[in-house]
Amino acid sequence: MLNLMVRISRYVIVALVLLYTLLDFYYFTKKTDRGKNSVVGVQSFLMYVLQFLMSVILFSYYEDIAILIFYVITLLVFIIYQKVYPAIYKRADRHMLNNVLFLVMLGLTIQARLKPNKAYKQLILLIIAAIVTLLVPKILENAKKYLYRYTWFYGIGGLAALTAILLCGRTEFGANLSFNIKGLFSVQPSEIVKITLVLFVAGMFHRSMEFKQIVITTAVAAAHVLVLVASKDLGTALIYFIAYVFMLYVATEQFRYVLAGFGCGGLAAVIAYYLFSHVRVRVQIWLNPWDDIRGGGWQILQSLFGMGTGGWFGMGLTGGTPGVIPVAEKDFIFAALCEELGIITGCCILLILLGILIRFLWISTWMKLMFYKITAFGLACVFGFQILINAAGVVKLVPLTGVTLPFVSYGGSSLISTFFIFGIFEGLYMNKLREDEALRREKAELAARKASRESAARKAQIKMEDW
Repeated sequence: MLNLMVRISRYVIVALVLLYTLLDFYYFTKKTDRGKNSVVGVQSFLMYVLQFLMSVILFSYYEDIAILIFYVITLLVFIIYQKVYPAIYKRADRHMLNNVLFLVMLGLTIQARLKPNKAYKQLILLIIAAIVTLLVPKILENAKKYLYRYTWFYGIGGLAALTAILLCGRTEFGANLSFNIKGLFSVQPSEIVKITLVLFVAGMFHRSMEFKQIVITTAVAAAHVLVLVASKDLGTALIYFIAYVFMLYVATEQFRYVLAGFGCGGLAAVIAYYLFSHVRVRVQIWLNPWDDIRGGGWQILQSLFGMGTGGWFGMGLTGGTPGVIPVAEKDFIFAALCEELGIITGCCILLILLGILIRFLWISTWMKLMFYKITAFGLACVFGFQILINAAGVVKLVPLTGVTLPFVSYGGSSLISTFFIFGIFEGLYMNKLREDEALRREKAELAARKASRESAARKAQIKMEDW
């Protein structure tokens, strides 16, 4: 009976995900708030139907009451968050909020499928992230004129956190990545430092665009990257580097900086290849994983086998064997999703992430103040390149880097930092709406006063003519 339900449900799951994704882009064709809200409402309904269906399958598979408790708590968190967030922030972008919750729901479901105990931890961290995100727009609203004053605090604080990890951090998969807190949770500061580095760069460029300022900013950003390289956290170092190069280009509009940046990056990659054995191993595995099929090549080969086995519609939830992929709940959760929920579902997830990225970039172009324009663009770059590096690594387009998929992968630090980025963009979006509304009111008042003066002048002229 379970096998039949899994086989049938895989088509239903793909259909629901595909319909949700189509509505995601159909939303932009709506011109009125009523039309947009109706699309968001349908998307929410599809998300809850999908969550219920997958939870039923997981409960039937594990026959564990904890799965039902997990589903009920997750459902309540989503419903409360969808109601509370727009209630607190009337101008909130509900469409972007929906997409974030949809991705988190899929991620939690696959984590519960792979390792239920870790899924329960992730749910706790989701609640923390949701509460933090509720505060971020309010902080931006009240401190928007002061955030760029703490530029050096962002730079020095972030560099100190990365150095502490280098010296005292716990080693995972050959890299110094995190601090362990009483064996319950691990904190990965590099996830938060992604945000502080962007704020530092934006603050420096907001103050001045002189060559000396650019050199100092580049030196501090390079120090961040070098500490990460020394910690062997190459994926995050790559994200930092690429994001900085693009931020520098947007701030200066000088393409020579991009050429110089990628030239130095290419040279550094060659040097790292010859200096660090782990870099050579990753490159060799990427070029030919078959040479070490039982060792370093096992992870990427199992990822490719899983996606190939799943095909377009997947094996069905609980119908595959994604657990054979090492750390499938983290770096390779995209492969696990594709194996059981289908490559179509995987493509839809990437499209939804792309939609969020486009929204982020659009908000960055909307900003007028240099600090917020660079901040928004830098965070969008961090978000976008994290998606690209993760997905490309899973399908063997680039060497493996140990980068998570935003909102979907297991990892509390990654989830909280990504939610923080989401909160920043919501805050920027709402601040801009408030500014535009105030500007429209001011223009309307000026127009009304001008019309009143003209009317009074006409009346005076008529009275003079009558006299």
